[in-house]
Amino acid sequence: MATVGRALCAHGVRDAIGGGCDDESDAYRNSATRQPEFTVVVVADPSTGEVYAFIPRGHNFGLGSAPNTYSAKPEFVCAVARRLFAAIVDHYVDDYASCEPQFALGPARHHAVKALRRPSSTQGVLFMTAYTLGAPVSAMKHQPWSQRPEFIGVVTDMTDIHRDAIRLWCKPATREKVSRLLAGYMRPGADMTPGQAASLHGKCGWAMLRARMGRSALSALITRQYRSHGERRVDDALRRAMTILRDIFTSDTPVVLPTRPRPWQPPIVILTDASYDEAAPGRPHGSGCLGQVIWIPDDGRGPPPGGGRTPWRRQTVQSPVGGQAIVGWLSHAAVEAPTGLLAWSAEFKTKETYIVLLELVAMAAAYAGDIAEMFRGRDVLHFADNQSANGGLVKGRSPAPDLNEIIGETHDRWADLDIRPWVDYVRSEANVADLPSRGAGADVGAALRMITRSTAYLLPELVKRRL
Repeated sequence: MATVGRALCAHGVRDAIGGGCDDESDAYRNSATRQPEFTVVVVADPSTGEVYAFIPRGHNFGLGSAPNTYSAKPEFVCAVARRLFAAIVDHYVDDYASCEPQFALGPARHHAVKALRRPSSTQGVLFMTAYTLGAPVSAMKHQPWSQRPEFIGVVTDMTDIHRDAIRLWCKPATREKVSRLLAGYMRPGADMTPGQAASLHGKCGWAMLRARMGRSALSALITRQYRSHGERRVDDALRRAMTILRDIFTSDTPVVLPTRPRPWQPPIVILTDASYDEAAPGRPHGSGCLGQVIWIPDDGRGPPPGGGRTPWRRQTVQSPVGGQAIVGWLSHAAVEAPTGLLAWSAEFKTKETYIVLLELVAMAAAYAGDIAEMFRGRDVLHFADNQSANGGLVKGRSPAPDLNEIIGETHDRWADLDIRPWVDYVRSEANVADLPSRGAGADVGAALRMITRSTAYLLPELVKRRL
């Protein structure tokens, strides 16, 4: 809804904008299957001990593939409503969400009820389309058009959409329910079965809206759900994850989505790299070095703060689009990885190499210290040459608990700085951060020449136009 609302604003709609929600009646039971004989339920009568087997009606809700196979039906309903009647509607499994300006609701028929009260609205069109296609929506669960619609546990507040922003709130009932469950699981000696972890994970969708910093916490629930190996005790990893989730669900701070575009500025470019040397006498877990190169467009405020880096140098970058020369400040830094960092990671699991950990720490370190304030409210293009580290940051979680903690803290920092990062891969031979990470940081001239030659090559096609 928020995405459509912002798009309507961008296209000049000045009327009130809102949305509504609908739900298909008995969604799975009313969905025919090609092979119903493969779904057989066997139950025993506790009083007689007799065993009965029967084929239930409709689609099997318990199959892991059920949501994907079922969703073809509501997707077809939405496609018909959109293409034939220009309805602004989409779905999440069996829940439909619509968004439109108030003038598009059309005249009201006061003698009708629910969605049919406004038959030319998106919800009215959806009601008739779904009914015609044999997948009727529930009249009892119909939520009419509102500027604060509720959809799958999230309240989308569009009352100030034309003034400054859309605000997303967690539904109060959902917040109270999840907080109560978390308090119970965090009691000393509490247990959590895989089924309970799955149930809690399903109720914590709001956490994924918090700039993805909640995804790292949800990773611990996923691990308990699928890889528990019979474990029921709430361990330290689960307790840390639930502490993060508790803080998210007890906070009443909304997610704010500005409806006005940010003033355009060239993005900040960061390149990071790490090196790792294997274990040796006196270094049981090996050693490593972290390197970074940062280019910040000149905004007239002079060079950024030092923060332990080499002195900032003015560096002109040739834009790959249009050939525009953009002046900025370039610096690089290198630091030995703390031995305690590798020892901490080894407490979770002994590894043959710690390079992915070091690559992630190098990426996270770019947003620490006084230099990070220069990133506030900016677009950042971050390049690194390790696909595993890049993928973990993009997804917002990792099955490895040590990597998961670093990823969660990095997303928390991104949210605090209000930056929009784009993490992408750069080949090692084009990654200028490789120089400081391998002890060649003193060769500043080589770093300057290398980044000048390779800037156009570094930027993927999708983000070249940002420069």
